Amino acid sequence: MNWWLVYFLYSGGGEWWLYPLVAGVTIFTGIIAAMLGVGGGFLNVPIVNYLANEPINVAIGTSLLIIVFTSFSATIGYARKKVIDFKLGLVLETTSIPGAFLGAYLTGWIPEAILEAIFGVALGVIGINMIFRNRGQDTSDSRKVLKEEKKSIKSILKWKRVINSVDGESYEYYINLPLGLAFAFVAGLMSGLLGIGGGLVKVPLLNVGLGVPMIITVATSMFMIIFTTLMGTFEHSMLGQVNWIIGGVMIIGAIIGAQIGCRIALKISPNLLRKIFGAGVVILAIQMIYTALISL
Repeated sequence: MNWWLVYFLYSGGGEWWLYPLVAGVTIFTGIIAAMLGVGGGFLNVPIVNYLANEPINVAIGTSLLIIVFTSFSATIGYARKKVIDFKLGLVLETTSIPGAFLGAYLTGWIPEAILEAIFGVALGVIGINMIFRNRGQDTSDSRKVLKEEKKSIKSILKWKRVINSVDGESYEYYINLPLGLAFAFVAGLMSGLLGIGGGLVKVPLLNVGLGVPMIITVATSMFMIIFTTLMGTFEHSMLGQVNWIIGGVMIIGAIIGAQIGCRIALKISPNLLRKIFGAGVVILAIQMIYTALISL
C-alpha cells in the first residue's frame, strides 16, 4: 500500500476533496496569469486563505511558491515565440529582488488583519485599473508601435531594445533605465508583501510607463516573476509561512493553466477578459477589506 498517498489524502482533517478542488481552480488561475503577464497571487491567496483555511501570512507564502511554477511554465511558452526581452528582465530584477525580500520580511511584523486590509486595498486598486485601463498598444503593426514610441521618448537616458519574434514581427523601443529600476523595486516590494508575483504592477509600468509593446511586456513580466517569487518564497519558507502540500497540488494546475494562457495571449486580445475579471477582483477586495475591518 502506498502510505504516502494515504497520508496525502487524509492530511488536513480528512478533507481529501480539497486537493482536486484547488488544483482545478488553479488551472483557471494559471490561464489568467499567463494571459495578462501576472503571477496570479490575487487569486491564489484567497484560495489558500479561504478554501484551505490558512492564515493570510501562510496563504501569501504558499501563493509565491505556486507563482514560481506558473511563471516558469509561461516563460517556456513565450520563449518558444521569442517575445521575451531577457536582458531587460534581468536588469530590472536587480532591484525587484531586494524589494521582494523587504516585502516578505515586513509581513512578519504586520498584524494579520492589517495585512489583509492592505491586500484588499491593493486588490481594489488593481481591479479598478483592470476595468478602466485603456487598450494597450496594438503590436500587430510593429511599424506603428515603433513610430509612436519614438515620438514619446523624451528622456536623455535611453536604452535601445530590439526583439524579433519567430512570427516575423520586429519590436524596437527605448527604456528609461533609472525609472525602470525604480518601478521594478516597487513591484518586488508588493510581491513579497502581498503574495503576488508583481506582474500586476510590472505590466502597466512596463507598457505604459516605459513604452514596451504589450506582448513583450506580458512575456517579459512572466520571466521576471520567476526571480522575484523565488526570493519571496525562500524568505517566507524561512518564516514557516508555506503550506507545502497545498502548494504542491496547486502547482500542477498552475503549470497546465499557464501553458494554455500563453497560447491564448498570442492569438487574442485579453482586453474584455481583463475588464470582466477586474470587476470580480474589486468585489473580492471589498470582501477582504470588510473582513479585516470587523476583526480589528
